[in-house]
Amino acid sequence: MADHLAGQRNDPRYPGPLSAIELRAMYRRNRSPEVRALLWEIARLHSIVRRADQLLSCFPASAGTSTATALDIVIGALRRELQGEPCLAEVRRLREEEAWSTKRAAEDPWAMQREARRRRNT
Repeated sequence: MADHLAGQRNDPRYPGPLSAIELRAMYRRNRSPEVRALLWEIARLHSIVRRADQLLSCFPASAGTSTATALDIVIGALRRELQGEPCLAEVRRLREEEAWSTKRAAEDPWAMQREARRRRNT
């Protein structure tokens, strides 16, 4: 039962998660309609994972398991399952970059224009 609760993260039958860069590289190597359909399905599933993570942030972390309710146990399992997902790490990195850009813009009025130029050029 514990193996079933551990999820796919530690299951050797499943390969590790792929980053967005790796998925794009796969499509560049094989530009078939089937691969494109699979990537759209992956994008749809990533949006579900991001939404689950967003909803999960509404619940505080449980302090211990001795007094945990069933909901605490389910939320803890979901947190462990989502931990380390590349699509979530990428979203968090983009949020941090955006927060940094906003902070810089408040300090330097020309920073937003430089940042926009930098993003266009990359």
